[in-house]
Amino acid sequence: MSEQPKISPDDSADAGETEREELTREIQDELRRQKLRDEILATLREDSGVARFARLSKHPAFLVFVSFALTGLIGGGRSLYVGKVKNGIGNKRSKLGYIVLKKNTQFETLS
Repeated sequence: MSEQPKISPDDSADAGETEREELTREIQDELRRQKLRDEILATLREDSGVARFARLSKHPAFLVFVSFALTGLIGGGRSLYVGKVKNGIGNKRSKLGYIVLKKNTQFETLS
């Protein structure tokens, strides 16, 4: 009959510790990978357009720039509208008056 090797309690304890150490290393490596992944994602999120806009909108000069831009747009649009009305472009009364005046002058030349 064949003899089976005898395993001493010390050998099984050493094997258990090495297995435990190996598992501990694997867990630590996985935690390092997850931490690195989280750091990379946080860095990418910081550079997004929303984060940049939020950071930019906190600057004191931002409000001044936006107010000047809006004032210019509103003032320019209003001036354009008033200019068109004054010159008769887009004004129904002016067009109607021009047509009536034109007809009156035609009648005057015929008589």
